[in-house]
Amino acid sequence: MREYPIVYTFPVADTGRRTATIPGRFILLLLLASVPFIGAAVFSTLWTARASGELIRNQLQNYTSTLHAVIDTLLKANVQTYLRSKVEVGVDALRAVLREHPGDGAARKTGLEQAVGELLNYKVGVSGYYYALDLEGNVVFHPDAAIVGTSQAGKEPIDTQVVRRTGYFEYMWQNTYEEAPRRKALYMEFIPELGWILTATSYRDEFTRMIDLEGLRSAVNSVVFGQSGYSYIVDREGLVISHPYLQGEYVRDHFSPEEGELLMSRFFSAGSGYTTYPWKDPGSRRTRVKMVNHKQLEDFGWVVATSMYVDEMNRPLLVLAGTNAAIALAAALALAAAVYFITRSIDRPMLQLIEVLRRSSAGDLSVRAEPAGLRELDEVADHLNYFIQALHDKIAALGNLTAGIAHELNSPLGAIRSTARSMEANMRRCLEDQQVILAGLSPGERVEYYALLDRARLDPAKPDRLLDRELRRRLETYLSNRGLPGREDLVDALISLGAGDDPEALGTWLSSDRGIERLAAASRVMENFYSVRLIDQASRTAAKVVDTLRNYIYTGEEGAVERLSASQEVELVLTQFQGRIREGLEVRRDYDPQAVLEGDRKRLSVVWNALIKNALDSMGNSGVLGVRTSADGGRARVEISDTGPGVDPAIRDRIFEPFVTTKTGGAGMGLGLDIARKIVQEYGGTIEFESVPGRTTFRVTFPKPGAP
Repeated sequence: MREYPIVYTFPVADTGRRTATIPGRFILLLLLASVPFIGAAVFSTLWTARASGELIRNQLQNYTSTLHAVIDTLLKANVQTYLRSKVEVGVDALRAVLREHPGDGAARKTGLEQAVGELLNYKVGVSGYYYALDLEGNVVFHPDAAIVGTSQAGKEPIDTQVVRRTGYFEYMWQNTYEEAPRRKALYMEFIPELGWILTATSYRDEFTRMIDLEGLRSAVNSVVFGQSGYSYIVDREGLVISHPYLQGEYVRDHFSPEEGELLMSRFFSAGSGYTTYPWKDPGSRRTRVKMVNHKQLEDFGWVVATSMYVDEMNRPLLVLAGTNAAIALAAALALAAAVYFITRSIDRPMLQLIEVLRRSSAGDLSVRAEPAGLRELDEVADHLNYFIQALHDKIAALGNLTAGIAHELNSPLGAIRSTARSMEANMRRCLEDQQVILAGLSPGERVEYYALLDRARLDPAKPDRLLDRELRRRLETYLSNRGLPGREDLVDALISLGAGDDPEALGTWLSSDRGIERLAAASRVMENFYSVRLIDQASRTAAKVVDTLRNYIYTGEEGAVERLSASQEVELVLTQFQGRIREGLEVRRDYDPQAVLEGDRKRLSVVWNALIKNALDSMGNSGVLGVRTSADGGRARVEISDTGPGVDPAIRDRIFEPFVTTKTGGAGMGLGLDIARKIVQEYGGTIEFESVPGRTTFRVTFPKPGAP
């Protein structure tokens, strides 16, 4: 088929309004990129400042907590040692009585009473005392006479003592003569000979005087935090217990009365926390703000604190802020230089690409973009070249399609034109013939003449029989035997009047010249019928070409979507091919009544028509056409199979592409399967095929009705 070159000229957009350029956009990009970059630098500085501040505050807190724990442990150790020594003295005194009076007599009882009396008179700490329990939790002796001889089982610390019998622990206690519970410490030891648990106990806050203050001060003063940070201890009265240079002084002596009172209130109003206060080191004229983390030793009325100047805490942050600013400035300069060089490297190849686009949009599809040396732009150039080539190919294919359509339409239209001209001439002659013939016919002959025309019209001979050489030779022989040799016109008349296979049926008409003349006139009448049929066939062919093109360029307009039985729809289309299913072709049906789909009946019939027609075309005059429907999980599936030679492997991967056809001799435009695939996809379905020599199956699957 001849290819017709098609040249397209695309409109070029008016670029006068587009004043922005690539360098300008890169500069704008630089400015926009700088904003988040600078914002990130500021955020980083602030976040780091906050994190560093939190870190320093946590370090202050850790130093304070560690020192607090050391002092608390030291106090606890001193208390435990002291109480243990008291208990050991009491145990020795009681066991001395038992050794002196081994019998269980009055003397032993008197001795024990005296020993107990002495223990009750001893002071443990400032207000502490001795007491004893038996293993049932009964109080054997105690300074509080009200509970002596009573059972304290079920109370603390009595239950713990009964279980542990020996050792040290702390608890909250309130005697009957006391207003509120206070933290106490005790040490106990079990005396098996008496079944007593001897205990020495006292309030913890009474043991501060037992601490090795010099050792404590040495430990506190060894704490150094940063350049100027240190730890110190003050009591509730404001006396500095430990400090690098204020030991033994009072806090109020270094502050105004209001500031001193406020600071002590902050120290002792909460168990722990942070506070700030102004401070000036000895020998310095500058007053600076200090931050301090403090924590109470509640039992002793002390506060352990660790302090540091705020400006010293902030100094690394100021250095960090300056460093970030310098880095941000350097990065901005580097980014500006990078943008400049990137702009230069991109601007030139982009202009080249624009030129290629301009020329191609003007209709020059031979232009191609050259590599720019940048991977991304090279990819753009490759895609642009591919697009231009694809556009060239599509336009060429469109030209071929146009030529094909012109060819497909010219054939039937040419046939219609030539047939119409011949009909016009033939009709004039027929009118003249019929006037003469009918005028010379008797009523009976006229009935026979009309019957002849009716038989030929109702059972017309196919036009291709006029070209059947074997048939024509037989008829020529028959006519020669009747004394009518060389009468080609009579051969045509016998065939057109349906007597080609049985010429003897018109033998009586061939017996006279008038009969032969009437046969010739009847034959010319039938030629008009043949011409009408030929025009009808040609118009159908033209309509089919138009319908195929309409389906190919379908814009989405469709009829009503219905719930359809796949089996009934395929069977309905199959009946349209009954004229092609002759002897030698077999149809095997396997229908599932559950196979239901949704779609436009008219559109879907195009799919079934294309698949069945392709299957019949591939088999020729023999083979098996398989038609099967099934339902799988609510999805409808239709399979059309044939026993033809199979799909050519050379086009198997392109069989659904437009203009690809398996037919030879110019039959078909290669659009049927492409149209079928588009229609199936419109309804959310899929179409696939399997092909080997001797069996090809096209499988169409639709989603479950109602599924999105």
